[in-house]
Amino acid sequence: MNKWRVVLGCFLLSFLGQSGLARASGYPKKLSEWGIFHKDEENSRFLLDKKHKPYQLKASLFTDKATKLRTIFIPEGAKISFKNGKFTYPEGSILTKTFSYPESHIQRAAKPLDGPWGEGHHVVETRIMFHKEGQWVGLPYVWDAHEEDATLRVIGKKIAFTMEDGSRFDYMVPNKNQCKGCHIVYEGFQKVMMPLGPRKPGNLDRDFDLVIGGHEGDFNHNQLDLFVSRGWSEEVDKSQFLSYEDPFSEEGSLDDRARSYLDINCGHCHNQNAPASTSGLYLEKKSPYGASLGICKTPVAAGRGSGGRPYNIVPQRGDLSIMVYRMGSKDPDVRM
Repeated sequence: MNKWRVVLGCFLLSFLGQSGLARASGYPKKLSEWGIFHKDEENSRFLLDKKHKPYQLKASLFTDKATKLRTIFIPEGAKISFKNGKFTYPEGSILTKTFSYPESHIQRAAKPLDGPWGEGHHVVETRIMFHKEGQWVGLPYVWDAHEEDATLRVIGKKIAFTMEDGSRFDYMVPNKNQCKGCHIVYEGFQKVMMPLGPRKPGNLDRDFDLVIGGHEGDFNHNQLDLFVSRGWSEEVDKSQFLSYEDPFSEEGSLDDRARSYLDINCGHCHNQNAPASTSGLYLEKKSPYGASLGICKTPVAAGRGSGGRPYNIVPQRGDLSIMVYRMGSKDPDVRM
C-alpha cells in the first residue's frame, strides 16, 4: 500500500508540475502579472515598465548564444548597500533576465517579437530573481508558442531549436532548484542564493549603450552613476572593488579579459565558498596565479571530462589543457 502511495504522490507532483499548477506559493503563474513588460497592441511590440530599469554587464554568462535583456527594480526609498567589495540588494528587489534570439539565428514557427530585447526576436524565457523575506527566490518563466506571455515552469523545460545553419540543439530552461546550482554561495554553514553579475559593482561599471523606448535617459550614462542619481545607492569608491573587462572587446589586456570571462562563467561555482570548492580549482578574478587557478593542476575528478589531458591549464598549450577541451565540447558529459 505504501508503495502505491509513493507512486501516486510522484504522479500527482509530475502532473501538477507539467500543468504549471505546482509553483512557489503566492507567485504569479503568468509573467504579465509581474507588470514588467507591457504589450503595446497598437504598435504590436512590448515595452519595459519605467520602474524596471535595464542594465548591462561588462562580462556576462554565455548561454547557447542567446541575447539577454537584464532589468533591475528597486523599491521606492530602499537602497543597495556595499560591503566587502559587493552589492547587497534590499528587500523587494527584482532582477530579471530575458533570453531571446534574433529571427535570423533560429528557425521557429512563431512570429518574432519587437520589444526591449530588440527588433524581430524570438523570446524564449524570462528568469526572475525576487528578494523576499531576506532570501532570493529564482523563478523561470517560459514564453508560449505564440510568444504573447510566459508561464511559470518550476520543473523547467527542454526546447528543441534549429539554428540558421540547420544544426539542432536542446535549449534547457532550468527548474526552480537548478537555479540554485549557479546562484548558491556558502555563508558559514548555510547555503544562500545570490545574484551573480549585478552583485559585482566592477561588472556594472560601464556606460549603458542600448536604446530602449521609455528609458532613453539612461543611454550613454555610467550605470553606477545612474544608481546614485536614482537614489538606489551611495557613491562607491571604485578602488574598493574589482574591475572587469568585456572578454570580447579589444580594450583591456588579454589577461584581464580572460580572467573576467572565467570569473562570470565559472567563478560563481569554482571558489572557496561555492559548490565546486572541493575541486581546488578557483576561477574568481581575485584568485592568485598558481595551481588553484588551474595552472599545471591535476583534476580531482574529471572522468571523461579530462579528454586525456594531464592538467587544467598547460601554459601556452591550449590543446593539452582540460579547461579548453571542456569549454569547447558540446557533449553534455564533458562540457561545463
